[in-house]
Amino acid sequence: MPLLSLPSGFPTEIWTEVKVKKELLPEESWFIVGDSKVRSSWETWAPLPPLGELWLDVSEQKKSVAEVVRCLEVWSQIQLPKQAVIVCVGGGVLSDLVGLATSLYLRGIHWHIWPTTLVAQVDASIGGKTSVNLGDAKNQMGTYYPPKRVVVCNEFLKTLTPLDLQNGQWEILKMALLEGDRGWLASLNDRLSQPTVISSLSADVERCIFAKTSIVHKDLRDEGNRRLLNLGHTVAHSIEAASRFQIPHGQAVGFGLLVACSMSSLLAISEFPHSLTEKWIRELRAYSYSWPLWDESAPFFAWDKKKENTTGGQTFTEPLPRTGERAILVSCGMESFHRAYVEVYSRLQT
Repeated sequence: MPLLSLPSGFPTEIWTEVKVKKELLPEESWFIVGDSKVRSSWETWAPLPPLGELWLDVSEQKKSVAEVVRCLEVWSQIQLPKQAVIVCVGGGVLSDLVGLATSLYLRGIHWHIWPTTLVAQVDASIGGKTSVNLGDAKNQMGTYYPPKRVVVCNEFLKTLTPLDLQNGQWEILKMALLEGDRGWLASLNDRLSQPTVISSLSADVERCIFAKTSIVHKDLRDEGNRRLLNLGHTVAHSIEAASRFQIPHGQAVGFGLLVACSMSSLLAISEFPHSLTEKWIRELRAYSYSWPLWDESAPFFAWDKKKENTTGGQTFTEPLPRTGERAILVSCGMESFHRAYVEVYSRLQT
């Protein structure tokens, strides 16, 4: 379908299309920053931009200040004007760092995102968060700077590997768990091991977009309920860092969702029996990752943005799921994380 009907005043127009539509490229002069992995595909879909291009080798390790500076210097060298538009073509890592660069260049230049991964389509491209890592600390430098346009094309998903698609499915699962939608959760569970059926994902992508925009437009700067969108991510970011980013974001989120469900049960918020999450365990176990021990992950909690300003032990404003209801924000100490993390880790080893 074309332009989505979003909440009044939402700063980004979002289009969902089956194939790439050249008409959705900017009418103004534009410059492309793209992931080199999709360069050949992009060049068969769309013309080269009139002002220039920069294709980057993208990885979590390169999500850095250095890459932001690289963008800024290229734009400055060609004297890119304030009226130009940056078109970002790639996944969430790229859009995070390009968004930060656009917020800084000439104190802010318009930008569009054409997300090419499932993670980016359902999550990273929506809401205007930009960021880069500082060393092992994930997303420590960033701004809130929404793009003017996001173009979600089903065509891009055909360039992904099954593992890439599974990576994105965990973010969709997060949204269903956050919403407390039993029917959606059951449907996703049935399809979790069938990521190559791309056509079945289209409705999920739109549903995630509508769910996320309904939250973000009321809380752009993460001061209230937008923090619910971090469900599973405190643990996920610590796992990514502890593994030196060898474990992909989506699969780390899967582990984090299991921890969140366990914490919800341990704190008597909502009951999540093992039978409900057993398929998630089997899927994560099939990846054969070397999951970090608690003592390896715990130090990275210190950098998490959800940490509360308290004295004594570390406490976090953590989203926890409920069966059949929307997730809630709960103040949680490290002991709760520890118990739930060890339980999930143990289940993955058996």
